[in-house]
Amino acid sequence: MQLPSVFKLSDRPEPGIIELLKATRLGTKGATYRHLDTEKRINELVTPLFLYIQRREKVLGNITFCRRSLPTSVNVFYIRYFAFDRKWSASEEQEKEQKNSLFKKGLDQFFQAAFEGQFTPTPDLFYAYIEPNNTRSLWMAKNFNFQTHTQIVTWSMSRNFPRHHKQVRLLTTGEKEQYHQLLTEQYREYALFFPHHTLKDNPIIGYFEGTSLIAACKIHEVNWQIIRLPGKNGKLLTQVLPFIPFVNRIIRPSHHRFLAAEGLVSLKKDPTIIASLLQSALAITKTNLLLTWYDEKDIFAQSLYPHIKRGLANYLLPKQNVALVTKEREPGNLSTNTPCYVSAFDLI
Repeated sequence: MQLPSVFKLSDRPEPGIIELLKATRLGTKGATYRHLDTEKRINELVTPLFLYIQRREKVLGNITFCRRSLPTSVNVFYIRYFAFDRKWSASEEQEKEQKNSLFKKGLDQFFQAAFEGQFTPTPDLFYAYIEPNNTRSLWMAKNFNFQTHTQIVTWSMSRNFPRHHKQVRLLTTGEKEQYHQLLTEQYREYALFFPHHTLKDNPIIGYFEGTSLIAACKIHEVNWQIIRLPGKNGKLLTQVLPFIPFVNRIIRPSHHRFLAAEGLVSLKKDPTIIASLLQSALAITKTNLLLTWYDEKDIFAQSLYPHIKRGLANYLLPKQNVALVTKEREPGNLSTNTPCYVSAFDLI
C-alpha cells in the first residue's frame, strides 16, 4: 500500500499524536468539551493503529483504530479518535477542500488495503460512534460510505448527596471471576461484545444479598473540561453554573468529573437494585454524576434504566442518542436485529 507522502502509520502513539489529541476540542456545534484523561486512555488502548498526517515534524491530523477480534470470530476496527489540528480545520475554503481531498484519498487507500488483508487482523468491518453535532465525524461517515447501524442511548443520573447502601461494595479479585461469568452469560449474544476494558483492573462494584452477588458493573472515573454548553448562551452558562447551588455539584465546567458505567449484570430485573448499585458507586467515589450508554434495541437495559429516577440530570442533561455507524467488507457481518454491546471506555 502506497499512501500519500504526508501520511504515516504507527502502532505506537508518537508524542505529536498525544499532544494533538490532548488539545482536541470535541463537539463542533452546540456543546464543546475537551477530555482531560486523553494520555491515560491512549496508553490503555489494545492493539491500536495510528494513521496520521505530519508536516515539518508537526502532527496535523490523526485517526486511531483499535483492532479487535471478537468472541464471535468477527474482526473489527473501532475508530477511536478522529482529530485535526485547529489551524488545519480553520483553513480558507479552497485550501480546506484541497486538504479534505488529500485526506480522503489517503483514507480511501487505507480502507481498501485493510479489507484486502494488509493489516492483522483483516477487518470484517469498521465502526464508530458519532454525536449528532460532530460535523467532522459526520463528514467522514458521509464521504466513506459509513451506514448508521443503530442508535445508542446516553443515560445519566445524578445525586447531590449520594447514599452508600450497605449491600454494595467493590469486588475483590477473587469475586471478579464470578462477574466475568455473569458478564459473558448476559452479553455473549450481543454484537461487538469486547469485554477487555470492562474486565481490566478494578473498580467493579457489586450489590450483594448475603454473600451472593446479585448485580454488578464496571465504573470509570472521567474528567472533562466543558468549554461551551448547548444553546445561545452556552458560553455564558459555563461561567454562571459554578455559582448555582446543587447544580454546581453536578456540572463543573472547568473540571467536570463523573463516572461512566458499563457491563451491567443483574440476576434480578429490579430497577431499585440497580439504582442502589449506581448511587453507591457515586458515594464510594465521592462523585455526583454517572453516565452510561446502551443500544436502543437492548431489552435488558430498557427494562431497568428508564425506571430509575435520574435526579437533576433529568433537567440539566438533554437525552441525546449517538449513532453507531459501520463500514462492512461484505454485508451481513453485523445483524440488524441483535443489540450491540457498548463499552463506556470507547466513549470517554
